[in-house]
Amino acid sequence: MNLGERIQYLLDEKEITQRELAEKLHMTPNTINGYIKNRRSPDCATIVQIARNLDTSSDYLLGNTTCRTSPQAVISPDETLLLNNYRGLDDEYKAVLKEISSCLYRNCQHPEKIP
Repeated sequence: MNLGERIQYLLDEKEITQRELAEKLHMTPNTINGYIKNRRSPDCATIVQIARNLDTSSDYLLGNTTCRTSPQAVISPDETLLLNNYRGLDDEYKAVLKEISSCLYRNCQHPEKIP
């Protein structure tokens, strides 16, 4: 996805209109539409503001990562426990755990396919 597609995807997901985002950023809806249609490119400060308003990171908007959350996101105690446990495993067990977590994630995304 490019910048415009990512902005539109997040707007749709959050049920925010281009007009609403434009108002929050003190710009015209045509400017936001230009970003979405890739006819215009926002400057760095605007990318940061768009990311903040859409609860994502600038890196996600720019396509530098597929992780939508900011690196400063708070990690829950359960996530900390999982991360610490993972770090304590040897490489063989890390590979097994990654495969298990991928399977669980896929099943959560498509529960109708679970036998």
